[in-house]
Amino acid sequence: MNGTVNDLAVSGAKAEAMVVTYVLEAGLPTPILEAEARAMGNAARKAGVTIAGGTQKWSSTEKPIPCTSQPLESDVLSMD
Repeated sequence: MNGTVNDLAVSGAKAEAMVVTYVLEAGLPTPILEAEARAMGNAARKAGVTIAGGTQKWSSTEKPIPCTSQPLESDVLSMD
């Protein structure tokens, strides 16, 4: 979100709305996805951008890929 808004701003444009796509690993823990969605929503609000829609895609591996990554503390923003 922030990178796209910034890329547009340095080109003299302003983002008004975005459509987002998540490409998710099989086995991704729900709290990580929730944190990412909250962070994106907060970033959009801060930038004045509407998330107009989106979709998700799951990895197509037969065996779930264990997810060991955690969101960075700086990426997780409070909903308050």
